[in-house]
Amino acid sequence: MDEFDVDAELQQALDRLALLAEVTKALGSTLDADEGLRRVCRIVVPQLADWCAMDLLEGGEQLRRVCVTHRDPALLHGLLESCLPVPAEATGPLARVLRGAGPLLLRHAELPVEQNGSTRGWDLLKELDADSAVIAPLRARRRVMGAITLARTTRERPFGEEDLGLAEELSHRIALQADNARLYQAV
Repeated sequence: MDEFDVDAELQQALDRLALLAEVTKALGSTLDADEGLRRVCRIVVPQLADWCAMDLLEGGEQLRRVCVTHRDPALLHGLLESCLPVPAEATGPLARVLRGAGPLLLRHAELPVEQNGSTRGWDLLKELDADSAVIAPLRARRRVMGAITLARTTRERPFGEEDLGLAEELSHRIALQADNARLYQAV
Protein backbone atom coordinates (compact mmCIF):
# COMPACT_ATOMS: atom_id res chain seq x y z
CA MET A 1 0.00 0.00 0.00
CA ASP A 2 1.51 3.32 -1.03
CA GLU A 3 0.77 6.84 0.24
CA PHE A 4 -1.83 7.43 -2.49
CA ASP A 5 -3.84 4.40 -1.30
CA VAL A 6 -3.65 5.63 2.29
CA ASP A 7 -4.77 9.11 1.21
CA ALA A 8 -7.71 7.66 -0.73
CA GLU A 9 -8.80 5.50 2.21
CA LEU A 10 -8.43 8.41 4.62
CA GLN A 11 -10.49 10.65 2.33
CA GLN A 12 -13.19 7.97 2.05
CA ALA A 13 -13.35 7.66 5.86
CA LEU A 14 -13.58 11.45 6.22
CA ASP A 15 -16.36 11.58 3.62
CA ARG A 16 -18.34 8.93 5.52
CA LEU A 17 -17.92 10.80 8.81
CA ALA A 18 -18.99 14.04 7.15
CA LEU A 19 -22.09 12.31 5.75
CA LEU A 20 -23.02 10.95 9.20
CA ALA A 21 -22.49 14.38 10.76
CA GLU A 22 -24.68 16.04 8.12
CA VAL A 23 -27.43 13.43 8.60
CA THR A 24 -27.28 13.82 12.38
CA LYS A 25 -27.59 17.59 12.08
CA ALA A 26 -30.56 17.32 9.70
CA LEU A 27 -32.31 14.80 11.96
CA GLY A 28 -31.73 16.91 15.05
CA SER A 29 -33.30 19.98 13.48
CA THR A 30 -36.88 18.61 13.36
CA LEU A 31 -39.32 16.78 15.59
CA ASP A 32 -41.36 15.60 12.61
CA ALA A 33 -40.37 12.00 11.79
CA ASP A 34 -41.47 12.18 8.13
CA GLU A 35 -39.66 15.46 7.55
CA GLY A 36 -36.51 14.01 9.11
CA LEU A 37 -36.68 11.02 6.75
CA ARG A 38 -37.16 13.30 3.73
CA ARG A 39 -34.14 15.37 4.78
CA VAL A 40 -31.99 12.26 5.09
CA CYS A 41 -33.05 11.08 1.62
CA ARG A 42 -32.02 14.44 0.16
CA ILE A 43 -28.61 14.16 1.83
CA VAL A 44 -27.76 10.55 0.94
CA VAL A 45 -28.76 11.19 -2.67
CA PRO A 46 -26.31 11.94 -4.31
CA GLN A 47 -23.59 11.63 -1.63
CA LEU A 48 -24.02 7.89 -0.99
CA ALA A 49 -26.64 6.52 -3.37
CA ASP A 50 -28.35 7.23 -6.68
CA TRP A 51 -31.72 6.79 -5.01
CA CYS A 52 -33.13 6.19 -1.56
CA ALA A 53 -36.49 5.03 -0.20
CA MET A 54 -37.77 5.20 3.39
CA ASP A 55 -40.57 2.93 4.61
CA LEU A 56 -42.16 2.90 8.07
CA LEU A 57 -44.24 0.15 9.65
CA GLU A 58 -47.59 1.37 10.91
CA GLY A 59 -49.80 -0.77 13.11
CA GLY A 60 -47.33 -3.65 12.92
CA GLU A 61 -48.17 -4.85 9.39
CA GLN A 62 -48.81 -1.80 7.20
CA LEU A 63 -45.78 -0.42 5.38
CA ARG A 64 -45.96 3.26 4.52
CA ARG A 65 -43.52 4.66 1.99
CA VAL A 66 -42.59 8.02 3.47
CA CYS A 67 -40.29 9.21 0.71
CA VAL A 68 -38.31 8.27 -2.35
CA THR A 69 -35.50 10.47 -3.65
CA HIS A 70 -33.63 10.02 -6.93
CA ARG A 71 -30.91 11.92 -8.76
CA ASP A 72 -33.51 12.46 -11.49
CA PRO A 73 -36.82 13.41 -9.77
CA ALA A 74 -38.76 12.94 -13.05
CA LEU A 75 -38.31 9.16 -12.69
CA LEU A 76 -40.24 9.09 -9.41
CA HIS A 77 -43.73 9.91 -10.68
CA GLY A 78 -46.23 7.62 -8.93
CA LEU A 79 -43.67 5.75 -6.82
CA LEU A 80 -44.73 7.24 -3.47
CA GLU A 81 -47.46 4.84 -2.43
CA SER A 82 -49.84 4.77 0.50
CA CYS A 83 -49.90 2.02 3.13
CA LEU A 84 -49.58 -1.54 1.92
CA PRO A 85 -49.61 -4.72 4.00
CA VAL A 86 -46.49 -6.81 4.36
CA PRO A 87 -47.72 -10.35 3.62
CA ALA A 88 -46.84 -12.91 6.29
CA GLU A 89 -45.61 -15.26 3.56
CA ALA A 90 -43.23 -12.69 2.04
CA THR A 91 -39.63 -13.91 2.21
CA GLY A 92 -37.75 -11.35 0.15
CA PRO A 93 -34.99 -9.10 1.51
CA LEU A 94 -37.30 -6.24 2.51
CA ALA A 95 -39.56 -8.62 4.45
CA ARG A 96 -36.50 -10.22 6.10
CA VAL A 97 -35.16 -6.80 7.13
CA LEU A 98 -38.56 -5.83 8.56
CA ARG A 99 -38.51 -9.06 10.58
CA GLY A 100 -35.11 -8.26 12.09
CA ALA A 101 -32.40 -9.22 9.59
CA GLY A 102 -30.03 -6.81 8.02
CA PRO A 103 -28.54 -4.75 6.75
CA LEU A 104 -28.59 -6.75 3.53
CA LEU A 105 -26.41 -6.20 0.49
CA LEU A 106 -27.95 -7.02 -2.88
CA ARG A 107 -25.80 -7.09 -5.98
CA HIS A 108 -27.14 -7.00 -9.53
CA ALA A 109 -27.26 -10.77 -9.92
CA GLU A 110 -29.03 -11.10 -6.55
CA LEU A 111 -31.79 -8.58 -7.24
CA PRO A 112 -34.97 -10.68 -7.42
CA VAL A 113 -37.71 -10.14 -9.95
CA GLU A 114 -40.45 -10.86 -7.41
CA GLN A 115 -40.75 -11.01 -3.64
CA ASN A 116 -42.91 -14.12 -2.89
CA GLY A 117 -46.44 -12.79 -2.96
CA SER A 118 -45.49 -9.13 -2.88
CA THR A 119 -43.58 -7.10 -5.42
CA ARG A 120 -43.37 -4.19 -2.95
CA GLY A 121 -39.91 -2.73 -3.17
CA TRP A 122 -38.80 -4.83 -6.13
CA ASP A 123 -40.90 -2.78 -8.54
CA LEU A 124 -38.89 0.20 -7.37
CA LEU A 125 -35.55 -1.58 -7.76
CA LYS A 126 -36.52 -2.69 -11.26
CA GLU A 127 -38.10 0.57 -12.42
CA LEU A 128 -35.19 2.68 -11.24
CA ASP A 129 -32.64 0.27 -12.73
CA ALA A 130 -30.72 -0.60 -9.55
CA ASP A 131 -27.40 -2.32 -10.00
CA SER A 132 -26.77 -2.83 -6.28
CA ALA A 133 -28.71 -2.02 -3.14
CA VAL A 134 -28.50 -2.05 0.63
CA ILE A 135 -31.62 -2.49 2.73
CA ALA A 136 -31.18 -1.70 6.42
CA PRO A 137 -33.68 -1.89 9.27
CA LEU A 138 -34.72 1.20 11.17
CA ARG A 139 -34.46 -0.28 14.66
CA ALA A 140 -35.01 1.53 17.98
CA ARG A 141 -35.82 0.19 21.43
CA ARG A 142 -35.39 -3.40 20.19
CA ARG A 143 -38.07 -3.18 17.51
CA VAL A 144 -37.94 -2.62 13.79
CA MET A 145 -39.83 0.52 12.78
CA GLY A 146 -39.17 0.36 9.05
CA ALA A 147 -36.37 0.21 6.51
CA ILE A 148 -34.13 2.36 4.39
CA THR A 149 -33.29 1.20 0.87
CA LEU A 150 -30.20 2.67 -0.78
CA ALA A 151 -29.44 1.86 -4.40
CA ARG A 152 -26.83 2.62 -7.00
CA THR A 153 -27.53 2.36 -10.69
CA THR A 154 -23.97 2.32 -11.97
CA ARG A 155 -21.87 -0.79 -12.32
CA GLU A 156 -18.67 1.26 -11.87
CA ARG A 157 -19.40 1.94 -8.19
CA PRO A 158 -21.61 -0.84 -6.74
CA PHE A 159 -22.28 -1.18 -3.03
CA GLY A 160 -19.96 -3.64 -1.31
CA GLU A 161 -19.49 -5.28 2.07
CA GLU A 162 -17.62 -2.19 3.28
CA ASP A 163 -20.83 -0.14 2.90
CA LEU A 164 -22.87 -2.26 5.33
CA GLY A 165 -21.34 -0.65 8.43
CA LEU A 166 -22.14 2.83 7.17
CA ALA A 167 -25.69 1.78 6.28
CA GLU A 168 -26.16 0.29 9.73
CA GLU A 169 -24.91 3.43 11.49
CA LEU A 170 -27.08 5.59 9.23
CA SER A 171 -30.18 3.48 9.86
CA HIS A 172 -29.54 3.52 13.63
CA ARG A 173 -29.41 7.34 13.70
CA ILE A 174 -32.55 7.59 11.56
CA ALA A 175 -34.47 5.14 13.76
CA LEU A 176 -33.56 7.00 16.96
CA GLN A 177 -34.83 10.28 15.50
CA ALA A 178 -38.02 8.71 14.17
CA ASP A 179 -38.69 7.02 17.51
CA ASN A 180 -38.02 10.25 19.45
CA ALA A 181 -40.37 12.14 17.11
CA ARG A 182 -43.11 9.54 17.66
CA LEU A 183 -42.64 9.75 21.43
CA TYR A 184 -42.78 13.56 21.28
CA GLN A 185 -45.99 13.51 19.22
CA ALA A 186 -47.57 11.03 21.66
CA VAL A 187 -47.10 13.42 24.61
